[in-house]
Amino acid sequence: MKSFSKIKSLSKKQFKSNLKLPVIFTVISLILSSIDNATENGSLIAGLLLIVVSIYSANLYLNIVKYNEVKDINIPGNKFLRAIGFSFLNTILIFGVTTVLLFVSAIISNDNIITFLFL
Repeated sequence: MKSFSKIKSLSKKQFKSNLKLPVIFTVISLILSSIDNATENGSLIAGLLLIVVSIYSANLYLNIVKYNEVKDINIPGNKFLRAIGFSFLNTILIFGVTTVLLFVSAIISNDNIITFLFL
């Protein structure tokens, strides 16, 4: 088993040779995320672009780990559609669980649910 210092030095070497593209994707993700969070209801376009950039950046980071270099950032169509579908499914599930928890907490606290939702 490699020591922590050897793994760290190997990671630094790999990162220095593959620095440009991961930094660009990270900066774009941060900018889109801040635009999405800065607006009151969130920007739909920024949110959708953030999903696409996140898929590409995850694929980029996985390629760096797997091949020790930036091989290709292209994603096959079926893999890309599955990733988008999973992202939407994840969003729907999180929204559903949050909604259920809000209703349960309103019922437990004996408040009027309509008043609770519109405050």
